[in-house]
Amino acid sequence: CASREVISCLTKLLTSPHHEVVRQALDALVPMASHLDVNCLSEIQRLILDVNDEWQQSLVLRGWTGQDQVRMNAALVLLSVATLAKQDPGIEKSLTALLADPNGYAAAIAAEALIRLSSASALSTAVKFLSDRRWDDTLLGTIKRY
Repeated sequence: CASREVISCLTKLLTSPHHEVVRQALDALVPMASHLDVNCLSEIQRLILDVNDEWQQSLVLRGWTGQDQVRMNAALVLLSVATLAKQDPGIEKSLTALLADPNGYAAAIAAEALIRLSSASALSTAVKFLSDRRWDDTLLGTIKRY
């Protein structure tokens, strides 16, 4: 069960300078999606929209950075929130911003979350995103980060 105190503590952890801490806090928030408050959702939006210069170093062979991993975990939280059809305009804005993320997984999760929100604007945004990517761009010979 998600108490207000637990969510409040996890929300505070989202401001940590350490991406590992932020990622774990986001993971813990996923099953609590139905209980997230405006403050928590605002912190998640901040994590999506802000660039943390300290989290830009490549951490794994595929080239993912701490920022990439934080944004993917944030996308998973918002997917859980969207599944509950929580209609907060900030959620759709955050998901739309994630569509431009260089981490293809975060963008794909965001597209699915927009579909689950199922508002006219969310569906239109998701369809445009998916329509633009319907061709196999691996034929171009570029290396993907994911």
